[in-house]
Amino acid sequence: MKRLDKYLLYISSFILASFLFFKLYQLSGIINLFPSYDFSSHISNLFFLKEYGFHNIAPNWYNGMVVLRLYPPGFFIYSLIYTLMIKNIQLAFYISFLSIFVVGFFGIYLIGKCLKFSFDKVLFLFFLFYSNPIIIPWFYAIGRIPEMFAWSLSFYLIAIVLYYKDKKLDKKFFVYSAIIL
Repeated sequence: MKRLDKYLLYISSFILASFLFFKLYQLSGIINLFPSYDFSSHISNLFFLKEYGFHNIAPNWYNGMVVLRLYPPGFFIYSLIYTLMIKNIQLAFYISFLSIFVVGFFGIYLIGKCLKFSFDKVLFLFFLFYSNPIIIPWFYAIGRIPEMFAWSLSFYLIAIVLYYKDKKLDKKFFVYSAIIL
């Protein structure tokens, strides 16, 4: 890689990282103040999952509601781990939200490893995905966190497909695919 290209990659990564960290700082307010948009319904669903369990009736929501009847449960079950460890549900939600970045980074790292990218390119791809102008309003302003979790997990599926692209399928492929599903 040319020296100028490498510096442009670092500068771009730094700019995207600064946008991401600024948005994460803004979102840290959900720890103390109850948020709006989809964040409030996600925190409520997480609370009901903790209190009443999966697909049970939450009687104190209007005339009763079946918990996670109409919403995919993956992110909420993942966040329930943090909620059981931390008693403050808003803090647990924010920490589980931050942990999605770790999950996504390792997925992008595996994709970069399959494509033989350098670490600086992997870092750029991570910041490009998580802090581009389309993602910022969708994930951080509106609060589409379960979709963000699904995208982060899909990186692992892409890495599995790239790894086995030119190889014969073995037992590990089916085990990895079952884990992802």
